[in-house]
Amino acid sequence: MYGFNLKKHNLFSHLYVIILVLSSSFSQAANIVKWVDENGKTHYGDRMPEQYVNRKNTVMNTQGVTLKQNQAVDYQNLQRQQAQAILDEEKINKDSALLNSYTSDTEIDLAYLRTLEIDNAALEGLKLNMRLAANRLLESQKKVAFIQTGRRTVPPLIYKEMLNNQVTYNRTQKNIELKKQEMALTKLKFEADAKRYRELKSAGASR
Repeated sequence: MYGFNLKKHNLFSHLYVIILVLSSSFSQAANIVKWVDENGKTHYGDRMPEQYVNRKNTVMNTQGVTLKQNQAVDYQNLQRQQAQAILDEEKINKDSALLNSYTSDTEIDLAYLRTLEIDNAALEGLKLNMRLAANRLLESQKKVAFIQTGRRTVPPLIYKEMLNNQVTYNRTQKNIELKKQEMALTKLKFEADAKRYRELKSAGASR
């Protein structure tokens, strides 16, 4: 008899635990979610459709009491914040490198002059190449013109030579323009570095 009562007691204990678990699960599942779609229409349900998971929503119990409010996820603003954070970090790293590379703004000016000297040498080399290319192009053009004056057909090799000289001349001329643009940007960079260096030093001295 005692054994029977013990088994009965254990059975009721197990049933009680199961009831508690089911009640808890039912209570959680009974929560209601409220959200508004893209047309301004309000919806209620036990869960939000996947296409609305990032929208603002309110979680309530079955009595309509608000349990939690979830704000909409603004991905564009989040991306802007992340991009700005990257820019801020890059600026900090650049400032640090600038301060570690020079001990004065005069050193920046000297570094620019050394770079300018190298760039000028490269530019003069390109100009020399262009003069040589111009001479070769002129010679080939004269050769073709002389043949055409005699009303003869220009041999393919001579005509091809003139075209190649034209291509070389044009390419060299373009490289000269690109080099000049590069030198202008280099000048601006060193000027900006010198200005920023003075700002950083001034800010450090005022602290």
